[in-house]
Amino acid sequence: MDKLIVNKKLFLFLVIFSLTAIVLGSVFVVLLAKDNSLTITSKTKEFIEQINQLNYFESFKNVFSYNLLFLIIIWLVGISIIGIPITLILFFIKTFSLGFTISSFIITYKTKGLLINLIYIIPCQIINLIISIYLISISLIISFKLLESILKKKTISFNFMSSYKKVLLFTILIFLLSNLYEIFVMPHILNFVLHLIK
Repeated sequence: MDKLIVNKKLFLFLVIFSLTAIVLGSVFVVLLAKDNSLTITSKTKEFIEQINQLNYFESFKNVFSYNLLFLIIIWLVGISIIGIPITLILFFIKTFSLGFTISSFIITYKTKGLLINLIYIIPCQIINLIISIYLISISLIISFKLLESILKKKTISFNFMSSYKKVLLFTILIFLLSNLYEIFVMPHILNFVLHLIK
């Protein structure tokens, strides 16, 4: 527990879980588009157009604050027995939203949408997903151990907290770098590519 080694089977489960949520988010957009295609395309185009008028510092503050809150909640619920369902629900919502966004780009921009997705996903969304899975796997391991201790009426030791704090700081740092790229670099690359393929 002190070393907080990631369980490979749990990590694989979370990868499959996240991919399933992304697929469901994508399928949901396709089903929604049958009746609300104009709403989806207009909102997606509005999102792309706003990149040209982006308030970088305000956008960075909003994106990083949201991700920071997500990471802290996952970290906190990890040291409770209720952390297991809460963690999975929050992770499902986050990855479902990613799938929703990916599918929205394709529905709105067709073939061009695939290129937009590549720029949007690589590397920041992939990094965010991997780091989220890393933190969540550690959080779930701790929740399972605490639950096991309670069920077997064993003494609960919190010697792992020092390592667990380091895990949180590491994930926050990676998300910080990823969000800096997402807000200050990615929009310029996207604008440049969209300008070339007009």
